[in-house]
Amino acid sequence: MIGQPVEIHTKGRPPDPAGARALACRAPFASLHLDQFGDARACCQSDLVLGNVARESLLDIWHGKPAERQRAAIAEGDFSVGCSYCDWAIGNASAEFAYARNFDRCTMPEPGAGPSQLEMALSNSCNLQCTMCNGDFSSSIRTLREGRAPLPTVYGEAFFDDLAEVLPEVDEVHLLGGEPFLGHEPLRVMAMLTELAPNAEVTVTTNATVWTPRVEKLVDRLAMNLVVSVDGASASTYEAIRIGASWDTLMENLVRLRDAVEAKGRRLFFAHCLMVENWHEFPELLALAAAFEAEVFVNTVLTPTDSSLHLLSPPELSVVIATLEARDAEVVALGEPWLTTWNTQIERLREARDDASRGDVETYVTGGDNPLRPVGGDEEVSAESLAADPSSRVLVLDVDRDLRIAGVEVRSEGQGLPPLEPAALIGRSSRSLHDPSVIQLAHTTYRRSRSLVDDERLFRSGDQLLVDRRVYRDDGAGWFTLTVRQQRVLPESEIVTAVAADAGPGMPVVILDADSETRITGVGPSADAARLVGLAVELGTRLVTFDAIVDPTLAAPGLSVEVTGIDWITSRHRVRTPAGLDLSAWTRLQFDFGVFTGFRMFLTARSLPEVG
Repeated sequence: MIGQPVEIHTKGRPPDPAGARALACRAPFASLHLDQFGDARACCQSDLVLGNVARESLLDIWHGKPAERQRAAIAEGDFSVGCSYCDWAIGNASAEFAYARNFDRCTMPEPGAGPSQLEMALSNSCNLQCTMCNGDFSSSIRTLREGRAPLPTVYGEAFFDDLAEVLPEVDEVHLLGGEPFLGHEPLRVMAMLTELAPNAEVTVTTNATVWTPRVEKLVDRLAMNLVVSVDGASASTYEAIRIGASWDTLMENLVRLRDAVEAKGRRLFFAHCLMVENWHEFPELLALAAAFEAEVFVNTVLTPTDSSLHLLSPPELSVVIATLEARDAEVVALGEPWLTTWNTQIERLREARDDASRGDVETYVTGGDNPLRPVGGDEEVSAESLAADPSSRVLVLDVDRDLRIAGVEVRSEGQGLPPLEPAALIGRSSRSLHDPSVIQLAHTTYRRSRSLVDDERLFRSGDQLLVDRRVYRDDGAGWFTLTVRQQRVLPESEIVTAVAADAGPGMPVVILDADSETRITGVGPSADAARLVGLAVELGTRLVTFDAIVDPTLAAPGLSVEVTGIDWITSRHRVRTPAGLDLSAWTRLQFDFGVFTGFRMFLTARSLPEVG
C-alpha cells in the first residue's frame, strides 16, 4: 500500500481551507511533534525527521524542505513519505483506525504561518518502569534497568527563545513523554503557557502519580485536559505493568484530577495500552473509565512484541477474541462512548487475525526494515529444520487455551546459551520465555497462514546476543504447539578470527563502521582500506560495494555478491569486483533497542588484482 493514494473518511472535522480538497492527514500541515532527542516530526508516529532543534529554529524546521516534501505527498493521499505507521494501520485494518484521525480537528494555519498545534515530549524524566517502555522514554528504566547514561539535554535557551515566538499563535499544546509533571522542560513550558498562550487548549498526559501544590496550581491556571495512563483495572495487573506505581495512589489522584478539570470545564481521559498482560481486564477498565466519565484512548502496542496483541498468532488471537466477545453484554450496559471503544478494538483484533488466517505475509521489524532478511515466498519452516543446527537449543512447547505453557520437550540443548530450567516454564506466558534481565532488541514477524507463524526476535543477555526463532502450529482443538530455536549470536572476537582465516597472504583486515544508509562513520586502518577498495575511503562516503553487501540486488554491473547468513544479525559475503578483486566481508548489524542504526564490517581480501 505504500505510495498508493488512500481515501480517508473526514466526517466531523473542520473544513479544509477554501478550494483545498480533503486531506488524508492534517498533521503535516498543522502540527509539530518534538521528542526528547530534539527531533521534530509531524507526529509521534512519523518516521521522517524534519529537523533538530539543536541545529535549526522551530520555524526553519516548519518551513523546511523535508516538511514540504511530506505535505506534498499527503496532499495526494500518499503515505510513503514518513508515514509508514498509518500506512501499516490502513493496510491491516481501515482508514478509520489510522493515527491520522487524531488530527482531524486541527486548525489549518494560514499560509506562511507556523504550526497551530504543538506536541512536546521534551524529557524522559519518569518515576516508573513500565514493562512496555524503554530507557528512551523513562529515565528510571534507562538508569536502573538498562544501565545507560542519562539522555543529554538538548532543549537550551535558544529553543525556549524560539518557542516564545511560536506559542502566541498556537491553538493546542500537548505535553507528554516521561512524566511531564516531573520534567524540568515540560514544567517550564507550562509556566510559559500561562504568560504567552493562556487561552490555548492544553492537554497533559500523566501517570497520575504526582500531585503537589505546584501541579495543583498549574492545572488550575492552565485549565488543562488531563490524559491519565491506566493500564490495568486491578491492583495486581496495574502494578505489574506500571512498575513503581501504586494502585491506591492512582485511585486517590484520579478523584483529585477529575475534580480539578471539571471545575475548569475541561475533561479527564484515560490512555490504555491494550496488550497481552491486561486484555482480560478490558471490560473492567472500560467500566472504571465510565465511573470517572472518562473517554478511553487505546494505544496499539507493537513493542515489546511479547506484549503485542496484534503480533499474536491466529490461534492465540482467536482465544482472545472469543473470550472478550463472551463479555459483550457487560460493555453494552456501559453505553457510549465506551461501547464504541470496545467494538473498535475487537474489530481491530479480528482484522489482525483474519489477515494472517488468509495467508497474508506481514513483516514487522522494530524501528525499520531488516536489510538482510527479506520476507516472502512459500518457504516451509518445520520443527525439524529448526533443530538442524547443533549449536541451537530447540524447545517444543504445548500451549493451552490461556496462552500458557503446559508442556516442554527439549529437542536440543545447544551451545554457549544462558541456562534454562524447562520445568520453570510451565504456567508461564508463551510470549515470554526469558527472565527480566534479558532485553529484547529487535524483532521480525513472518505470517503465512492460519496454522503457521514463523518469527524471529533478537535479545541481549549480559554481554551475549541471542536470537529466538519460533514456529507456531495450530492443532485445530484450541491448543497449539510452539517450537523455539534459541541461538547464540556470534561475538565479534570470533568474527575477527574467522575474517583473519579468510585473508590471503599479507592481506590486511579492515574494520568499517557505517550508518543505516551505508555511509561510512569510521574506518581503520584507512591506508589498508584504500588498498582493498581501490580508492580513498572517507567518512560519509557511500560506495556501491557496501550498498551491495547490505543488499545484493543493488550490485553494479560486473560486481557479484554471495551472501551466507551466519545468524540473525551476522552475514558473510564473498564479493568479486569488476577489477578482479576477491573480497571477504563479515557484516554485523547494529541495533539500539529496536532501531537499526547501521553495521560494522570486517573486510579482507584473498588476492589483489595485478597493477598494470
